[in-house]
Amino acid sequence: MNSDLTTAQVSERLGTPERTVRLWCKQGRFDGARPVDTPRGSYWLIPESALKNFEKPELGRPPKAQATNAIATPNAIDITLKLNKAFREATEAEEASQKKATKKGSKK
Repeated sequence: MNSDLTTAQVSERLGTPERTVRLWCKQGRFDGARPVDTPRGSYWLIPESALKNFEKPELGRPPKAQATNAIATPNAIDITLKLNKAFREATEAEEASQKKATKKGSKK
């Protein structure tokens, strides 16, 4: 026989707070769980069969994803800094040569 359980009954069986069971119902973690509306408010009914294969989720936030590419390695950062410095020096040298050429052209 497949009977329905309240969030309080599920909470007792799983050893978790009733508030957590209600949250899991809203998240759809129990197959067949359904809200029931009454004049005094709503509550959840959870089929007993939904508890057979249920596994509690791990507590806390999931770990952050690890970077999969090698862009952020110290060696890559060092190379980027060297390239930026070389580009800056080349740009400054180009600007200096343009200033010299402008001054020579204006003196004639």
